[in-house]
Amino acid sequence: MIFGLPGALAGTIIAAVIAAIVSLLGLIISKETKVSEFRQAWIDSLRAEIAAVITHAQALHGAHLANSKTNRLYGRMCAMILLASTKHGQRLSFA
Repeated sequence: MIFGLPGALAGTIIAAVIAAIVSLLGLIISKETKVSEFRQAWIDSLRAEIAAVITHAQALHGAHLANSKTNRLYGRMCAMILLASTKHGQRLSFA
């Protein structure tokens, strides 16, 4: 007799308690695994968003550089045409 219970009944209760503990540990482990999967998915989506922001920033910066180079080139061309026209006595305006 264990705990005042017959041997077969005590053995069944002990086996049930052990099974409950194992089941509880399995539940905790699977919950932690699921949280880790959600966390990894969140990190992956965050990386994708950051990559998109960086790509757009680089595109904007490249467009700005191209635009400023175009403006400088346009200014130089206007200056050259203006100088050439004043040598020939013509007056030009650029708008």
